[in-house]
Formats: sequence, C-alpha cells, structure tokens
Amino acid sequence: MTKKKNILFFMCDQLNPYVLSPYRENMAITPTYQQLADEGVVFENAFCNSPLCVPSRMSMMAGKPVSELNTFNNAGILNSDVPCFTHYLANAGYHTVLSGKMHFIGTDQFHGFGQRLTTDIYPAAGWVANWNNRPGGEGKKAILGDKNAPDWNRYAEYDELATTKAIEWIRKYTIKDASNDKPFFLCVSLTNPHHPYTAPKEFRDMYSDRDIPMPETKPLPLDKVEFLNDKWMREGHPWCENISDAEIREARLNYFAQTTFTDLKLKQMIDCLKKFNLYDDTWIIVTSDHSDMLGERGLFTKKHFCDQSIRVPLIVNPPKGTKIKKIKTNVSLLDMFPTFLDIAGTEEFPELKGESLLSFMDSSNKYELDRDVVIEYAGTSVLAPVYTICNAQFKYVNTYNPAEDSFEELLFDLENDPGESKNIITKDTSLNIVNTMRKKLAAAGWDGRALYSRELKHQHNQKLINEAESLSALALTCMPNDLDINDNDFYVRDKGMNYFPSRIVIKE
Repeated sequence: MTKKKNILFFMCDQLNPYVLSPYRENMAITPTYQQLADEGVVFENAFCNSPLCVPSRMSMMAGKPVSELNTFNNAGILNSDVPCFTHYLANAGYHTVLSGKMHFIGTDQFHGFGQRLTTDIYPAAGWVANWNNRPGGEGKKAILGDKNAPDWNRYAEYDELATTKAIEWIRKYTIKDASNDKPFFLCVSLTNPHHPYTAPKEFRDMYSDRDIPMPETKPLPLDKVEFLNDKWMREGHPWCENISDAEIREARLNYFAQTTFTDLKLKQMIDCLKKFNLYDDTWIIVTSDHSDMLGERGLFTKKHFCDQSIRVPLIVNPPKGTKIKKIKTNVSLLDMFPTFLDIAGTEEFPELKGESLLSFMDSSNKYELDRDVVIEYAGTSVLAPVYTICNAQFKYVNTYNPAEDSFEELLFDLENDPGESKNIITKDTSLNIVNTMRKKLAAAGWDGRALYSRELKHQHNQKLINEAESLSALALTCMPNDLDINDNDFYVRDKGMNYFPSRIVIKE
C-alpha cells in the first residue's frame, strides 16, 4: 500500500498578499514565498470568508459559512459537535498536529487536532462586539506599535516557539513514525504579521535603504465618506484622521519586516522537510486568515469589504511541483476543507460549500472560470451585518443600516474601479447584475435586519458570560501537559480564560 502524502499547512495572521513578491514586485522581501510559488501554483484571487480572526478560522475549519456557525466575532465558539477537516483526516489515518495559533474559543482547544505543541496566543474567552455603542476600535499604539518596544517581542517569541516545536515534532516523527503508513497533517500557524506593527531590529534593518510604497487609495475627509463600512471603521479609529505620512510609512515598514520574519520561518520549515527527506512526499500550502488594509482608504487592520481586507495569499506546492503556475479563478478558505480531504483520499466526503483546489489545478479548461465568493461580516468596528459577493468583475455589498432601518447596496466594477470608490448603483439602476446579486443574496437566506436583532442578543449573552468567567477563581484548559505551568501568562493570555486539558489551576 502506497503511503499517503503529508501536508504542511503554513498559516499567517493578517498577511496581505499584495506585499508578497509572487503577487506584487518591490514590496516585502520574501524569497521563500517566491521559491514556493516558482515550484507550485499561485491562486491570484483567493479570499477569506470573513475578515476577522475567529470567524475566518472557524469557517475554514468547519467548511461552512460563518452564518451557519454563528461565530461572527472574536468571542464566537465553534461547537464541539461540528466536524472539522481535522476529524476526517484523523479518521483517514493522519497525525493531526497544530503548532501555533488557531484562535479557538471555549473549552475545546483541539477540534480534531490530535496534538497541540504550543498554547494559543490569545485568551480562550475572546473579544465581544458591542453594537449598542459607537463602532468599536483599537487605540493608535495597539495598531501602529510602540516606538519604545523591545527589539524582540511576544509575537516574534511565539512564532519562534511554534516553528521550533514543529521542527522538533518532525524530527521525532522521522524516528518513530516515518517508516510506517501514517502520514501527517502539520499546521504551523504564526501570529505575525498581525498588528501591532513591531518587528525585530534585524528584519527592520533589511529595509533601511529600501523604498516603502505608500497606500494607493487616499482617504476622503470624514464628512465626505459615503459608505457605511468606511464610516464605521473611521469612527471607531478616530486617530486615523490625524496620522502623518511618516507614521504610515513606519507602520508599513514594520509590517514588511514582520512579513520577512514569517518568510524565514517558512524557510526553516521547508529546510526541515528537506533535511529529513520528507519534502518530496509533502504538500505545502500557505495562506492567511484575512488581510490588512495597511493605510488604504486611511484604515488599518481588517473588518472591511474591500480587497485589501478580504484577499489572502494562497500558494500550493504539490510534491514535485506542478505545471500550472497561476490560477485566476476566485477561491476562498472554504475550499481548504475539501482540498485537504482530496489530498488525503478520505473515504467519507461530506457535502460542503467549497470545492477542492485540486480540481482547478488538474483541469486546463476550468481554472479560468468565473466563480462567486461570499464574505460575511458582523463583528467589531461595524454596527450591523455586511454581506459581500465577489465575482471576476463585480463586487456587491449589502449592509443593513439600523439608524434608518434600511439597506445600503453597493456595486463596484473591479475592472474599471479597482480602488472600489465608485458605487455604480443609483436610484435609477436597472442593471441585470444588480438583480442577479439580489437573487443570490435571497437564495443564501441572508437577512441583515433579522441577523442584526439576533446578534444584539448574542453579544449581550457573550459579554455576560465573559464577565462571569473573568471573575471566576478557576482558570480552565489549554496547554500541552509538558509545558511549564508558569508560562501561562507569557504571551497575550493574561486576560480572559486560560486553560489546561488535564488539570484545573486555582488562580492566586
């Protein structure tokens, strides 16, 4: 019996594809991403399905839209009875291993992973949206970083640990398991280049003599902003109104340097596979949970319908490469679930929203086809649900406006307006494409008004539960047993609920 191929799933947090050399030249220094792209295939139009960490990751894990999981914000709990791709891979005989972040909320910190090599970097209680107040946001220092921050930071340390633990696991695998028929699915999930934009000095120094391109889409004055998503984001981050070009350049330089740091971690993983003769038997897939605005439209981080927030890198390198090098078809993170099962050759294949990426790579007449991608958002920094449909030429955005009990409809012609600045829907619009998009919205069962009411109640309940848990004397679950208990507060897990699978720890 031929042994199944291994899978290395390398994931970053908030990685904008446009800063990587396979997607755009003269941006960040990313030789390893480029090497992988040269040997594999680049999906040029890949999207997340919700531009926020928890919703995006839970949707990817379960292969379902966020609206079916009700995990709209960073306090969203994925129920333990929802099968994830990891459950199917485990049943297909795979080691399922996670080293690094997956942002699971609640007491189940595994969701089909048989092993976790590190803690998560964020608390298991999450952050709750609050639509009863003005749009939520983060402070300037929390996003742009602290000029007085140390050369080495928590994010770099965490990613160093995640990579080191993964390499250590592979080394042990070659001793114990490489000779048998059990392959591995190893997810190495970094937190860089997530904000705050702070990078170790050695990576910043690589950009000392390089030009740092500035944002292409300049912000309008706040009183001239038309679209709800822009207004809400700007209101939630008022400091963005007075940010200088020097501060924007510094933020982008740090982000580029953080991205180069992830490039090094990817190189270390690839070098490890080659060292232990696993490279030719391993699929390598690289992506991110969402993107980063990086100053476009005067905004930073994510939570927006525009491409700078919802597009993700997606590079797939099969064992021994592929002839197809670039695929233009729209794909999304919902396609990861069927892709992993297709690679593993699982006997059971559930009905899913996504489609295996292998089908696009294997069919020469398919990878240019038009395809819809849906992005749902109902988290922080907005005040109501936002639903987006993208095809090859158009982007349709439907946003509920609770202040007027109405719906804002936007339609952008991406071929002629890549900056997404001109809404081509007017009161007199009778475009066929608008009616088509409306029918797709109705067919999906999306009701922004009803969802708004449900989420207000859900947010209230989440806030109540989080407050109760923060006052509790118990800190419940999630560290591997061999980690030092004193490491519990080392990263960013000093707020909310921290937990351990085999013991309950009483807080002093």
